[in-house]
Amino acid sequence: MSASEARIRVNGSMLPKFSGKGVVILGKIFKVDPNGMSVTLRTSDGMTVNVVFDQPVMENLEGCLEVHGTCSGSQVHCQSYYMLPIETVENFDMDAYDQAVQLIHASDNPWRV
Repeated sequence: MSASEARIRVNGSMLPKFSGKGVVILGKIFKVDPNGMSVTLRTSDGMTVNVVFDQPVMENLEGCLEVHGTCSGSQVHCQSYYMLPIETVENFDMDAYDQAVQLIHASDNPWRV
């Protein structure tokens, strides 16, 4: 998958439905693997999701991470990521974000992909 291909925004419980597809998932960093090859996120719906990197991440990962990648079951293979600024994380409403993600996937959403 190239960086320009479309990805669908999901929460943790939706991941199995999108196996093999491009996804965007947001979560609070729960655990960072010491070798820098993976992180565990607590997603907007409270699920725990493992994110795997192709190469070790050398920067300090903390707060909220938005991951763009390919879903494999309940795991995401990261192609790119964005760490939300710490001042944004303090006021970020994860519940409202999750409601927006659910709305994207609602059957009565006329803009549903």
